[in-house]
Amino acid sequence: MSNGEATVPSLTSGRARPEHSAPHGGVFLPNIATLEGVNTEELVQDWAPLPDIAEMTGLSITQVRRMLEDGVICAIRIGKPKVLRVPLAFFNDGEVVKPLKGTLSTLHDAGFDAEESIVWLFTHDDSLPGRPIDLLRAGNRKEVRRRAQALAF
Repeated sequence: MSNGEATVPSLTSGRARPEHSAPHGGVFLPNIATLEGVNTEELVQDWAPLPDIAEMTGLSITQVRRMLEDGVICAIRIGKPKVLRVPLAFFNDGEVVKPLKGTLSTLHDAGFDAEESIVWLFTHDDSLPGRPIDLLRAGNRKEVRRRAQALAF
């Protein structure tokens, strides 16, 4: 950014963002995991490609892709070969964890991309306690959403 605009490190390693577009105003809060040094594939231990998600949920692959487009779930390209995969923890008994869509939307509004959102959801936070995804799976969306909303400021 050669125009003199202040930049801050992005959660995604290798990129810088203008300070005004950085999540949470460029201030990295203690419960935010950065992608630098984080292996997302190892952080989330159980992944499934889109065809497996379709089979597990009883939906068509087109419907699964629509869920991705609509922000109901998110996926990243991992593995060899690199294919879109979704964390299996996003599902309970073949259905998407109910409060996930709203939480992903809140994270997106805070400037998080899919990988940053996954890292945030799967990173242990002592103040919650535990990982945000585990609280969402247990139905405790309020505190997780409150934390996600705070990231935008």
